[in-house]
Amino acid sequence: MTKKEKPNKPPKSPINNKLLRFTGIATEMLGAILLGLWIGGLLDDYWATETPYFTVLFMLLGVAASIWSLMRNLKHFK
Repeated sequence: MTKKEKPNKPPKSPINNKLLRFTGIATEMLGAILLGLWIGGLLDDYWATETPYFTVLFMLLGVAASIWSLMRNLKHFK
């Protein structure tokens, strides 16, 4: 029996790998903030508040969650 030869794959570029990591982190941060804005907007509409308290609160929670996630991800980044 002969082994099947695997086609030569180009080595992964460290630049592309870092770029993908940072793009993923940025997307995660944006998603957390937008999710907070969306949930806050829904709650403000549900309770018909005159001032968007829930929108501001949940947006700030999204910012805090994104910063926490950034710190956690940067710990594993070399």
